[in-house]
Amino acid sequence: MQHTAVMELLAENRADVNQVRRHRHLDYNTRFAHQQLAPQTRADGFFPLLAAVKNNRLDHVEWLLTAQADVSQVYPQGGNTALMTASLHGQASIVRTLLTRNAEVAYLKHDGGSALLAACNHGDAEVVDMLLNAKADPSQCLWDGFWSPLMQAADRGTHGGRSPDPRVMIVD
Repeated sequence: MQHTAVMELLAENRADVNQVRRHRHLDYNTRFAHQQLAPQTRADGFFPLLAAVKNNRLDHVEWLLTAQADVSQVYPQGGNTALMTASLHGQASIVRTLLTRNAEVAYLKHDGGSALLAACNHGDAEVVDMLLNAKADPSQCLWDGFWSPLMQAADRGTHGGRSPDPRVMIVD
């Protein structure tokens, strides 16, 4: 596949690597009344770096970061960053790459969710270790004050036969 070459051509022609996706939206009445009205266009916030992470494309992540993609960009529908998404899916090589580009490990979603909580949900010890080494807070809970990385790992048990990183079990 030549997608990286296509991305390079687009960037050479000033494509915005941080542009959010826009999609056509028809309201309920327009859809079901079959009226010939122009649909509204709105941004849903999806961006190229998140697309590359969701598809586990390290080569595209690296290319986008080299092209100055914003490593801190937040997807408004859910509040995830690229680091959170990669952590949730156990994408260790992408997490490592994002951390080397100073992805904010301490960023919290609206509910208090973090990259570490996401990694504990997946149960990938390598990703948890990288986040802890990057100074992720193992005692940071969701806003309810109850759901911690330890609780997340304990609730999910083991994943793929791998135990969660034992350092997550340290509680202040």
